[in-house]
Amino acid sequence: GVAAVLYEWADSCQQSFLLEESSIPVGHEVRAVCELLGLDPLHLANEGTCVIATKPELVTRTLETLREFEVTQGATVIGQAASRRMVPVVLRRAIGSEVPLDEPS
Repeated sequence: GVAAVLYEWADSCQQSFLLEESSIPVGHEVRAVCELLGLDPLHLANEGTCVIATKPELVTRTLETLREFEVTQGATVIGQAASRRMVPVVLRRAIGSEVPLDEPS
């Protein structure tokens, strides 16, 4: 899942990742099933999902390029890398609070 990828990246590059919960695209059906079963969609395997890291100055061009193709038209920025914190991956809730994203087991 996305959480596993970001934890691996954080460990590899010694940075933290700050995610914006409201920017993470999760389909209504997936969200409903996860709520019903008590699962976090960020910890589930995501076939067909691609996580890309790029330099801040290349974000706009990267999104423009991805959106040229039907399969990646929904590409979006879900967060950013930051200086290493005590917690490798942080999720900023819609109300503005920041919570650690649990490391996948």
